[in-house]
Amino acid sequence: MFSLDKNGPVPLYRQLGGAIEARIISGEILPDSKLPAIRTLADTLEINTTTVVAAYKYLEQKRAVYSIRGSGTYATKPANAAAPPPSALNISSEYINFADTNPDPAYFPTNALRHAFDTVLERDGAKAFSEPPPKGYEPLREILHEDFENTQIISDMRRGIEIAAEGLINSGDTVLIERPSTQDAASIFTAYGARLVEIPIESGGPDLNKLEAIIKKHRPKLFFLMPNYQLPTGICYTEQTKASILKLADATGAYIIEADSYSDLYYNAKPQPLKALDSQDRVIYIKSFDKVLAPGLLNYMLCPKENRFKPQTLGYIQRGIDHYLRSGGFDEHLAFLRDRYVRRYRKMLAATETYLSPFASYIIPDGGLSVWISPNATHDRTGEFLRRKVLVSPGRLFMSGGTSCFRISFAGVTEEKISEGIGIIASVLANRSACYE
Repeated sequence: MFSLDKNGPVPLYRQLGGAIEARIISGEILPDSKLPAIRTLADTLEINTTTVVAAYKYLEQKRAVYSIRGSGTYATKPANAAAPPPSALNISSEYINFADTNPDPAYFPTNALRHAFDTVLERDGAKAFSEPPPKGYEPLREILHEDFENTQIISDMRRGIEIAAEGLINSGDTVLIERPSTQDAASIFTAYGARLVEIPIESGGPDLNKLEAIIKKHRPKLFFLMPNYQLPTGICYTEQTKASILKLADATGAYIIEADSYSDLYYNAKPQPLKALDSQDRVIYIKSFDKVLAPGLLNYMLCPKENRFKPQTLGYIQRGIDHYLRSGGFDEHLAFLRDRYVRRYRKMLAATETYLSPFASYIIPDGGLSVWISPNATHDRTGEFLRRKVLVSPGRLFMSGGTSCFRISFAGVTEEKISEGIGIIASVLANRSACYE
């Protein structure tokens, strides 16, 4: 059923949880399907029942499953299940994981951060653990952005979106959201009673004529956009498109939430955020460093002065990150990441052109960690990829309705494995006689 390494460094409950989550993402375990009973699964795998309980609790925390008292544990809809990291899946030797977009652990600046946090402890003592001000540790806010008075330290991208939604959205308001886009954001807006209207994304951003027509028809309160290395397509809006969107928002009185997770991972010219062009204070900018450091270490947003949300990261973490940024270590780390990832990026593009071009179209990004693939066939083949031990992110995680599109990421795949994995994907797409999913 599942292959677990009982002598490996990854806890068994994480291995089991990751393996189950991978099958939920791929569609092998369907939404609302009941998972095996705890005792049954424990006996089958010859592990303790407490391990299975911990694995199911781990999946509940990630919103990949839900439990019904007295009935059992069930899989959620795939849109609620994030792609797990290789360490959780325990697939480093058996699978090629193109679904993971977390930074490669081998690239984590362990020594530099250890030095920064040790320095803070020596300098501040117990004071390092004191609760920071409501908007966050002021020196850190100052170094993050020149508009530090409006800079709010947050725990993650999702929390930033929730803050903006809570402050701006009333039930019945219309929110424009890209298609495809992160379903996590869509679920937040829906929870606040918003009506979502999708705007198709093309090369260079939305078609401005179509966007203007949508705005006139729906009079949106808010746009949710990812102008630089858009998730999941990797598209960058052109500067002209960015400027035009700002004019449309200003004319309509709408606000824009700009989510930025990948702009530091550029392989040509560095793109500027939409916020840099914003002269009318229409853009709420949410910046995440999860893809270049580690989840939860450093995230911030530019928000209204009246915001009173308490920060969710410890004062010690904020002080340590502040010292790390001021030491110049972060700039060195970003340069190192770009140097390493650009090699995988080039290998990915070369393999895609060599193997996939006869069977699919794709968008060539100038940065980020992923490539968006649109197969010529209209059937979803991601389950077949998984059976061939290649894990991708199905398009249904990012858009409503059926789609054969999928995302492949090189964040956690070595250069040696990239060509092999894409070759397997191409062989599946080329096999027209195979059973469609």
